[in-house]
Amino acid sequence: MTSPYDSPANLANIQSLQGYEGAQANLFAVAFECSCEAKMICDSTNKIIAVNQAFTEMTGYSSAEVMGKNPGILSSGRMSKDFYREMWASLEDKGTWSGELIERRKDGSTYPKYLTISAVWDDEHVAYYLASFIDITAMKEVHSRLEQLAHRDTLTGLLNRHSFDSILTQNIALARRKRERMGLLYLDLDGFKKVNDSLGHAVGDRVPVPFVLNLAVSPIFRSATRLSPPPAC
Repeated sequence: MTSPYDSPANLANIQSLQGYEGAQANLFAVAFECSCEAKMICDSTNKIIAVNQAFTEMTGYSSAEVMGKNPGILSSGRMSKDFYREMWASLEDKGTWSGELIERRKDGSTYPKYLTISAVWDDEHVAYYLASFIDITAMKEVHSRLEQLAHRDTLTGLLNRHSFDSILTQNIALARRKRERMGLLYLDLDGFKKVNDSLGHAVGDRVPVPFVLNLAVSPIFRSATRLSPPPAC
């Protein structure tokens, strides 16, 4: 890993930020550089003056490539103008902002990150902006998987019984309120015992999948589910 002492510009800017010299400045530079979170320091004009190794590893940009640049170099173009207006309004009013956004790496790939920005004041004016962020791709994937497990049937990807019951209740209430009719179709597929006994449960589980997926994409049906047999008592 690159040492903070190998980046004179970073070290000098960190010394200036803290007003430290010698051993204290070096200690702060080590803490800055060795952080597992990506770190970025911008001056009052929002120009980058220091980044750490985690920043380089996460974004693909070296310190030399971003020095003096606007952090907009990381923009994915997927966040709205209102999003950035609210960010800057929070920094001006509260001196801090944190939240999720989608940004772009040097190689063009995009990723979700959680960003925290704090303003450092010098008397009555902002002198620096300190930003730290982490890649939350893995966290998003875990959350998506948990959502899938909570609301979807693991075999077919259709709504599970609990979610289907909730939607059915809503649709019944909606039909009553609008004085409309709604239909509920129950299909029972027989003969699975023979398939399971002769070919195994793994094959038997796959047999209904194409059928139920066709139901799911049909414009006739608003939602569909697979009702598993109740567990034996």
